[in-house]
Amino acid sequence: MKKLYLFVLCMCLLCGCGARKDEVSPEQLAKICNTWQKVSGDMTTIYTIKSDGTYTEQVYTTGDFPVNSNSSGTYKYDGKKIEFKSDDGGSHSFDVSFDGDDMIFEHEGYQNRYSKK
Repeated sequence: MKKLYLFVLCMCLLCGCGARKDEVSPEQLAKICNTWQKVSGDMTTIYTIKSDGTYTEQVYTTGDFPVNSNSSGTYKYDGKKIEFKSDDGGSHSFDVSFDGDDMIFEHEGYQNRYSKK
């Protein structure tokens, strides 16, 4: 029985039982979970990213042709990349980095900088 226990213990250690590799640390999750805003001309984009794996996105414009669009869904974040899946079935992903209190989404060389709201 001791040999079986020792074998199981060794296998758990070798196989990495415990935290999954795709889970982010609480510090990484706390850093991204917030309300983020980007203003570009007359367009404002606001992401609210929650620790429960959900998000909302609001995009609105002012001026002669005002537009207001809202979406929500779930996201996966691995510490470097975030993938949003909206409730209507769409998805988009970005590389994520931070510069001070700003969060930067990058996709195909184009960067969007968001500030904490």
